[in-house]
Amino acid sequence: MPVTAALHPRPPVLRRFGQTGLTVAEVGLSMPDHRPELVGAAQRLGMRFLCLPAPVPAGVLAEAGGDTLLATSGAFRSAGRWAAPDPPGDRGWDLLIVDPVGDRGFLTDFLTAARSAMDAGRFGALAARAHDRAGVARVVEAGAFAAVELAFGPHHQDLLLESLPLLREWAGAVIVRLVPSAGGPRTGRWLRAEAGGRTLTQLTVQAALLSDVVSVVVGHPGDETDLRELVACSRDLPPLTPADTAALDRALSADGAPSHLAELHRRRPASPRTARRLDDAWTLGPLRVGNRIVRSGATERAVDEECLPTGAMVSLHRDLAAGGAGMVITGYLAVTRDTRASRSHGVLRPGPAVDAWAGLLTTCRRAADGDVVFCAQLGHGGVLSTGSFDERDVVASFTEAASAAEAAGFDAVQLHGAHGYLLGQLLAEQPPLRTGATGRHHGLDLVRRVIGAVRAEIGDRLALLLKLNCSDFVTAGYDQRDSLVAVRALADTGIDGVEWSGWVPAAPAARTPSRLGEVEVRSEGFFVPFAARTKAENPHLAVGTCGGFRSADGMTRAVADHGLDFVSLARPLVAEPDLPRKMLGGQARARCDGCNECLAKHVRPLHCPRALVLTPIGEAGS
Repeated sequence: MPVTAALHPRPPVLRRFGQTGLTVAEVGLSMPDHRPELVGAAQRLGMRFLCLPAPVPAGVLAEAGGDTLLATSGAFRSAGRWAAPDPPGDRGWDLLIVDPVGDRGFLTDFLTAARSAMDAGRFGALAARAHDRAGVARVVEAGAFAAVELAFGPHHQDLLLESLPLLREWAGAVIVRLVPSAGGPRTGRWLRAEAGGRTLTQLTVQAALLSDVVSVVVGHPGDETDLRELVACSRDLPPLTPADTAALDRALSADGAPSHLAELHRRRPASPRTARRLDDAWTLGPLRVGNRIVRSGATERAVDEECLPTGAMVSLHRDLAAGGAGMVITGYLAVTRDTRASRSHGVLRPGPAVDAWAGLLTTCRRAADGDVVFCAQLGHGGVLSTGSFDERDVVASFTEAASAAEAAGFDAVQLHGAHGYLLGQLLAEQPPLRTGATGRHHGLDLVRRVIGAVRAEIGDRLALLLKLNCSDFVTAGYDQRDSLVAVRALADTGIDGVEWSGWVPAAPAARTPSRLGEVEVRSEGFFVPFAARTKAENPHLAVGTCGGFRSADGMTRAVADHGLDFVSLARPLVAEPDLPRKMLGGQARARCDGCNECLAKHVRPLHCPRALVLTPIGEAGS
């Protein structure tokens, strides 16, 4: 019988890694001794996994926010007796990594003792080191560990390969600990030689990241140069090819470490056929959407002084309609003039706006490549508003805007509850209303009232979408625990679907995956695992997500392997409005490299300043 224990990691432990959270496999820091200067450099570089010795000197973690996972290693003093390391301040360790587990009887005693330390707040979850396949099997079988740590490097690379069948069926995270070559220096470089045009450090880190089960790779840098090289391995280099892994095999074998990493590369699951299932139709409330690629809302900055769409707005949406997306969602349309979060935002209310948007939609439908669903994104800025507003008007404002959307000819309405706007502020239980109130409020109740009123106004004639953050990515802020509570509470309010995102203006850029620039194939779909969990819990809802999608394979995995109904894109369609049609026709990857120049406030209307110099990536693979 498997060993079981009631050890429940306190959320959001490991939310950033592997199947327990976001899908971005990263490089983290593992320090064998106290090196405060390297810890500080790691935090400045945006490393979000820090495995540090205990105790941690005061001031070392000055920049570690709530999205930084703090881990440490603990060892048994003697059989059956152990001590949890002192936690860093009041926070406690997120993860305690223990040495290999013993026999089943010893493990039961250990887990009983560990529960007391966890309840006391000394750590949030357990990980275990494994040195062979039998050790991996014990960790997986125990059912009490949130992660397993494996050594990887010269003389150690086969353990990951041998353990893949076990780890692919396991829900925990996989930590790969880089080890230096035998007799070599404890640095990130290991060997100074080069193979295939990359250093052995680069090749080996990326080889570890090849496996679809790996969550984070931690190295032992000797100085800041090593540290930066480790970061670059994950973020700045193109994906490995089979030729690269063969070159690494040869280089490691020459160092006396027979290697089979090329075999690991070959054993990876085959990528889904390009555009497979992306061209399937799906249902959103009363609507049939022709394919699974959705244009996510993006601020177009193309309205006049009356907040009405200009000719540039018409051209932008006409190109999107002709570009092949199954659904096009507008950028932020404020429910009143005073609730704009930027003076570049449009407004959708009964009156002139209805006629202006009706004309735009007529033009777009004439240009559309097939049947395209048009969705109006309705927002309220809350504390971000350019004017003043009254709490009593919130429900009425959304209701009137939804009525205007129907009158203009939109097929669907999306209520914007992400990115720091009012509905998101309410869900995060901040005090956003400028009414003199200073206390907390029951924001979820007001969001439910808004949704109920909008649904009553549009009936079952229009589809109703909700855009939500899975995390705000701010320290001690709204995170996946809160978003799960929110979607469970809102699933029965009459919404037809949810689009997941993540970010607020206060979030540090380095901690927000959607703002990290170029996205590699292995890293795209930041929010897919979380979105898939909400889809599994709410099968009656259409669920999709944005999050750095750049390749047809990455989008296909989201809908084919994770069961999502749609994927949404914004920046890639700025550079290529016809990207959906191209990808459904066989193009492998978007031209967008995530430079974010389109987001600069002076870029009006929304367009890609580099569109004339971008070159097609074509069949660049994963």
